[in-house]
Amino acid sequence: MAMMDAAYNSGLGSVMKRRAKCKAMPGCVAGRWFGHMERSSTQSKSRVAGYGQSFADITNTHVRNVMVVRRPKYKIYFKE
Repeated sequence: MAMMDAAYNSGLGSVMKRRAKCKAMPGCVAGRWFGHMERSSTQSKSRVAGYGQSFADITNTHVRNVMVVRRPKYKIYFKE
């Protein structure tokens, strides 16, 4: 679900590039987002004017906000 949300936020191509990079990193599990694919971004890590954070950080923050921070709001979609 986290990877689907990342693809929604930054595009499927971005997620596929992260997955490939993760597979090449020791200890990185390409099927897990938190602690794995979230660390293997190929997106810019430089702050972008007007956003206050990098595109990599924007994607990671978005996924964490939806999946963890705001999860109660989306509870009906997670079938909990």
